[in-house]
Amino acid sequence: MFTYVRKRHPLILRLMLWVVLPFAAAIFGTYMYVTQSLPTTESHLVVPGLTQDTLIEYDQYGVATITAEHDNDAFFALGYVHAQNRMWQMEMQRRLGTGRLSEVFGKELLQTDMFMRTLGLHHVTQKNQQHLSATELASLESYAQGVNAWLAQQHTLPPEFLILGLKPETWTVNDSMLQIKLMALSLDGNFRKDLALRLLIKTLGEDQAMQIMPDYSKATPVVVQEQYADDDKSAKSASAQLLNFTNHLYNQFKLGGKGVGSNAWVVDGSHTESGQPLLANDTHLKTQIPSQWFLAKIKGHNIDVSGATIPGLPLVLIGRNPHIAWGVTALTADVQDIYQERFHEKNDTLYETADGWKELMVREELIQVRADFPSYLNPDYEPVKWHARATHNGPLISDVIGKVTTPMSLSWTALDPKDHSYSAFMRVNYAKGWGSFRDALKRHGAPALNFLYADLAGNIGYQVAGKLPSRALGDGTLPLPSWQENTSWQGYLPQSDLPTIYNPKSGYIVSANNKIASGRFDSLINGHWAPGYRAQRIEQLLTDGINGSRKFSVQDFVSMQGDKTSLQADQLVHVLRAVTPKNAKQAQALNYLKTWDATFDEDSIAASIYHVWRKFYNQNLLQDPLTAQPINMVHAGDLNAIQGRLYPRFMDNVVNHGQTHWCDNALTENAETCTDIARTALQQAIEEISLELGNDMDSWQWSNLYKAYFPHTGFGTIRLLDYLFNREVSSGGSDYTVDVAVSKYQPEQGYRQTTGAAYRQVINLDAWQDSGFLVNTGQSGNVLSDHYDDLIPLLTNTELLPMGNTQTIQSIRLQPMTKGAQK
Repeated sequence: MFTYVRKRHPLILRLMLWVVLPFAAAIFGTYMYVTQSLPTTESHLVVPGLTQDTLIEYDQYGVATITAEHDNDAFFALGYVHAQNRMWQMEMQRRLGTGRLSEVFGKELLQTDMFMRTLGLHHVTQKNQQHLSATELASLESYAQGVNAWLAQQHTLPPEFLILGLKPETWTVNDSMLQIKLMALSLDGNFRKDLALRLLIKTLGEDQAMQIMPDYSKATPVVVQEQYADDDKSAKSASAQLLNFTNHLYNQFKLGGKGVGSNAWVVDGSHTESGQPLLANDTHLKTQIPSQWFLAKIKGHNIDVSGATIPGLPLVLIGRNPHIAWGVTALTADVQDIYQERFHEKNDTLYETADGWKELMVREELIQVRADFPSYLNPDYEPVKWHARATHNGPLISDVIGKVTTPMSLSWTALDPKDHSYSAFMRVNYAKGWGSFRDALKRHGAPALNFLYADLAGNIGYQVAGKLPSRALGDGTLPLPSWQENTSWQGYLPQSDLPTIYNPKSGYIVSANNKIASGRFDSLINGHWAPGYRAQRIEQLLTDGINGSRKFSVQDFVSMQGDKTSLQADQLVHVLRAVTPKNAKQAQALNYLKTWDATFDEDSIAASIYHVWRKFYNQNLLQDPLTAQPINMVHAGDLNAIQGRLYPRFMDNVVNHGQTHWCDNALTENAETCTDIARTALQQAIEEISLELGNDMDSWQWSNLYKAYFPHTGFGTIRLLDYLFNREVSSGGSDYTVDVAVSKYQPEQGYRQTTGAAYRQVINLDAWQDSGFLVNTGQSGNVLSDHYDDLIPLLTNTELLPMGNTQTIQSIRLQPMTKGAQK
């Protein structure tokens, strides 16, 4: 019997002994090794750089509470905590900002590195450091020491480092300063919208382009005329190529884009249960894992703050201290201008200005590029010498797409060598009242932000902060010729010209990336304001409560953050309801929409139908004018991207304000109406949803069609690894609801959320303990940690974690080296 078995299954036994078991052992060994990368459970650690014992406490969700006798020790501990939980994220951010991604990921990211080297953010931050006070510099140095103390302990690094065979370098003050620049890169992205508008004007003319993008102010005619004199008609124009590249870069690294912004509102004590102000804030960023934010509570001898920190920075950027609370939203002001440059015909190191020819500023950069995978079988690439060129306006960003006939430079407030933004954030952390809060914000440069404020004395306020360009010519909407007079910035608007509000009679303030002010500010501050649907809905909820004599609680504001009613849908859905159905499916779909309240709840079928219909309705309005002219074949890809972008104010003007000429297709004999376009779009929506979810319309719930998607930073698009590192859940909300959920459609993946709430807070000035906050995924960046994704259910259920005292699950006491040596 035994002999029979050996003869019957020798191959299976050999496979088990020599392949399966060793493979299983390797997998188990690797798993046991990488689990050592989770934060230490040791209760006492001796580290260099501290002056006194410092306590780090973690609660059940990994929220860190730091208690120190000196502020710099508290900053040191925060650096240690960030490194312990988010080192991979910090390494990626550092490499993105310095243009060193090719060293890790190879030649595919070489163009990205060239662009970032051209911007030169890490060189600008070195200049910014010269303007730090001794106290500010010490805080950054202490934080860097904390990061490096964790690195020096030679912990097992998170799996990403193991997979790539990478070790992080020493953290520096400049690496921290760079994080503010990257935040500005994400929030100050108007130059890409300017390029898109330029392409539309080139295709349709100014009048029609401004109808599609009515958020823009009227362009100066002379600028438009000068704009296209030397465009290359035989190939893609430089603006189209640059738009295509930067759109890809921003999408790949979760920077900017549609829906990026924030909601914030504050009410005074006359409208609250407690008699003290309430302040709510939720920031909207590209969905990713780990989150852009990290929750922390920090206490030293003077510092005492709680709220949202950014891994890489030793401060709370949004939150509260014992005296005040504050929130922020993106201002979306125009702080980036594109300039056309003209080179000398015989010497391309010279460019033309109104004062004559000037020498380009050139900085040689050496970019290391990793060998192709597998690196041990392929030769190393020679380092790439890159010349980062700039004019007096700013870096020549068009260089990244090669030699062009119309070179373009970028002026941007974040590139100011005298930027004091770190100082502003730090002083806000210590502010004790409205006066010191505003004084702190006078130093802020970039990104341009709206700050909402409340204090223990019962005051509420609003302040615009950041450097806003002062222009002698144009409004920043379209590129200007650099060689003409008065095209360069004349400086910045003075603080006295920036809008502010203090204790308004209404008792509340709302900011949701909408237009900030009117009157004299129209001529001073140009912006790419978000449609006002979110701001209008928040104000609607507040005024309904106030008119009903309601006193708001923390839970009321939390519920408002989860509000899923779309005023944009309510504004437009009537044109769909007016459709006469042509078949049974259309009739069934319209029946769902009859009583729909424009709310994007997870179980709503009408929400699915409307959302997909709206996409096709928008595309059908634009398809004829954007593709009718033969010349547009040159820009077909770029125009398709523009056609695929949603323009809600344009659709509102077509449907509700008399611009119905967009509904008639000039290529057909019969005149079409907007109802005809709506019916066509309805049929297209039915066919697409049927492909996604099947023919049973009863299963077309919004949660089945739409998913909140959190791609990993670095491995999110790599097959197999994406299953391990990415997360996806059903969710509600839409692009213009207070509970923001911007989605993108791709045939292979369906509708996936690309932007949403990354951080939420509601702060009760009467009782800090009742305040709450949350990040969207989890506190840890380590995929093996329980805190990698444990906050996603709270996010989808619109719940917050307590901002006050919580139960300690794990504590670490950091001790200074000298004290440990004495023992």
